[in-house]
Amino acid sequence: MVYGPTIAALIGSSLGTVGSAIIIFVHFKFPEFRTFYRKLVFILSVYDLITAMIYLFPGRYNRFICKVQPIFISFFITTAAFWNGVISIITFLKVIKNTSKDNLDKFQKISHVVLWVISSTMAIIFIVFYDPEYHGATYWYFISILLYSVWWAYLLISLIFYITTVIKIRLIFREISQIRNHILQKKLRKNMKVQLRMTMIPIIYILIIFPTSFKRARQMADKNATNWPVLDIFQSFLISTQGFFDVILFVFFVKRVRIKLFGLFSCSKKNKSLHDTIPMTKEDVDYERFRNSSEKSLSNSDSNSEIDSEILDPKKSIN
Repeated sequence: MVYGPTIAALIGSSLGTVGSAIIIFVHFKFPEFRTFYRKLVFILSVYDLITAMIYLFPGRYNRFICKVQPIFISFFITTAAFWNGVISIITFLKVIKNTSKDNLDKFQKISHVVLWVISSTMAIIFIVFYDPEYHGATYWYFISILLYSVWWAYLLISLIFYITTVIKIRLIFREISQIRNHILQKKLRKNMKVQLRMTMIPIIYILIIFPTSFKRARQMADKNATNWPVLDIFQSFLISTQGFFDVILFVFFVKRVRIKLFGLFSCSKKNKSLHDTIPMTKEDVDYERFRNSSEKSLSNSDSNSEIDSEILDPKKSIN
């Protein structure tokens, strides 16, 4: 079991690296998918990619890496953790408060500044106080209790935002079901599914860091607590895998993105053209006709109610 956590970390970080790299590749390759929400996922994937790549180099076998690695891990894990929370808050503000896109853009820029300041502070604290041995009542022991308490409180707030947003989205789905135009109803459902998918990001993160949080809580309760080998393996594997789960959620589970991506690697001419033209269903054709016929009226609607392309307010569409 000595090499178990190391092997698990290599497998998990490899999956996380590949997953985050695919999301970043899709962002740069296909401009049509650079929507507001997907840009948030792209930024998260950059942090996850760097974090996963750091875990690819086991520090215990190199003295220099062992000293430097915790600093970079603390910085990028903090940025990823807080950006998960930012995504949760932004989704909450849009769904619950119907905040305009301009205000959300401002909030996003401010969040970047705050996030980098907090992450830099965490890295400095690691440099000054970090105690890898964790023996005795060292400064690091008490500081770690404070930092993890703040971290868990932040995750709890994100969880509350998640629950509130999901409840609201479910209510909106009920309102959408009352729309008589089935074409418009389908489009509204699709747009709300995008927001529902965004709410899954912080939940994925909370599940991923649960083994780490549980292990740290045991160490805080008892400094001499023995390690559980199975828990160590799960912690090592999951800690850097968010990019892997995000690529499943935002690439492989989204038909249009999946077809575009796979079309790039197809050898036949028929399949190779998929990355240029995505076949449209009958419902898509009907919707395009509906959209063209009502383009003039839609252009007069409140632009602030749109974030992703063609997001409409279901309340305004119910007859």
